[in-house]
Amino acid sequence: MPTIPHNLPTAPYDDFTQMHEEDVVDREEDEALTALENVAHEHRVLLSSDALRYFLGQVPSQAERQEVLVEVLQSAKVSFPSEEGWVVLSLARMEDLLEEVLHTRKQVPAAALVQDLEHTQAFMPMKASSLAEAIVAKNIAAAYALMSNRPMISLADAASDIDALYRERKGETVVVSDMLRAYTRELSTDRLESLALALTSALDGTYHTEEEAVKMAILKAVQVLK
Repeated sequence: MPTIPHNLPTAPYDDFTQMHEEDVVDREEDEALTALENVAHEHRVLLSSDALRYFLGQVPSQAERQEVLVEVLQSAKVSFPSEEGWVVLSLARMEDLLEEVLHTRKQVPAAALVQDLEHTQAFMPMKASSLAEAIVAKNIAAAYALMSNRPMISLADAASDIDALYRERKGETVVVSDMLRAYTRELSTDRLESLALALTSALDGTYHTEEEAVKMAILKAVQVLK
């Protein structure tokens, strides 16, 4: 009669437990990021993903982030012109405004604001991106401004946001910004799938620069929405 071995490996269970814990942490980070994006959208401000990365790196206290962000958003609306009713907050703009806000609040010394963005990005997952929101709002000028200095990464963030929205339509539990959900409420699931494909299929061609390729992806995605 077959017997159950006594030396079965336990690693798969440990790995599963660790993966589950990592998923919980990732979801909490996504929810925190989306909450900040929702605040920005309420102020009619679109944040580039690298600007948001920079902000999180400079304001590690979760208890203070929303208050500091609101001050930055208010300064942005006074300092910069709008694109079809929206102010775009790129990395360069975020650096300038955040330094001024933090200096005024005297939270950190000015020297602490000089931080390597690549180091911050390497250790901070990022899925939130206002580029997706600009695309579904058909605001091409704002979308171009949100590409910032890393077009491909910005496009990948936007594609990830659209994919999350698509998976939410399929019944999965994911984190989606209020603005993204609102602007696509009347969009069928099939067209949402076409939108996601447009963001990636435009990269199959041959382009001279990343910026040119991403601009083409944005144009194709907006065309799907018309």
